[in-house]
Amino acid sequence: MNDPSTIVAERFDRIVADMASNGCARPDDLAENDRTIYYIVSTRCEMDMGGFNSVFDQLLSESELEYLITCLNRLHATSLANAFSRAHEALRAVRFFDDNGGADNMISDFDRADGTGLLEAIEEELRAGEELWMLDSTLAVLP
Repeated sequence: MNDPSTIVAERFDRIVADMASNGCARPDDLAENDRTIYYIVSTRCEMDMGGFNSVFDQLLSESELEYLITCLNRLHATSLANAFSRAHEALRAVRFFDDNGGADNMISDFDRADGTGLLEAIEEELRAGEELWMLDSTLAVLP
């Protein structure tokens, strides 16, 4: 039997391949569990490749971020949901999402005067706990 990480990786690959063959850029029409896997794995990949800021600069719209938070709560990953909720609140506070989808804002535009990043503490918390990367056992058994 495959380990959970392999199961999730193979399912994610199938999800992405199905989306590509159907001409879908976003997983809006997928079943809820497939969307959950898509957003969690995509978020992990984006964090690994481009950093936490890139999740918001490149990957998730505000509604997708809200969906990710809902997914994490549904999986009882409360601390992760809370961390992403705090990121959402911080981004709303600086009006990051107020460009009406124009994607003109970058997280780095909102760094603090002391040079620390707006979401730096949240990213450190997420990376230290590695909980986002340990969800595979839960994701692997989703029908």
